[in-house]
Order: sequence, then C-alpha cells, then structure tokens
Amino acid sequence: MVASRQEQLDWAHCELILQQTGRLHATSMILAQRVSILKSRKLKKKIVYLTRLHTLHKLRLYFLDN
Repeated sequence: MVASRQEQLDWAHCELILQQTGRLHATSMILAQRVSILKSRKLKKKIVYLTRLHTLHKLRLYFLDN
C-alpha cells in the first residue's frame, strides 16, 4: 500500500520510518567495523607470513654459505 502524498504520513508512521532508518544506519556501522577488523586480521596474518618467509630465506642463505 502506498501512502497518499497529499495526506502525508501520520506520527506513528514517521516514528517507524525513523526507527528503521536508525537500525539500518547502526547495522551498516557495525558491518563496516567488522570488515575493518577482518581486513586488519588478514593484514597481520600476511605480515607474519612474510616475516617468517624472510626469516626462512635468511636461514637458508646462512646454511648455504657455511
């Protein structure tokens, strides 16, 4: 059902729209926060992996030289 533009919305419907808009905004903020947390975890894992890889490479070079 579509509301008439001439009659406009009553207070109860305005309240409902504001509540739902607030929920949508809150949900999007939580989602954005979780995505940034996941990205930072992936970045940390990548840094740890590269550090280990670099260390293994150094050890390999050390043992090849000796």
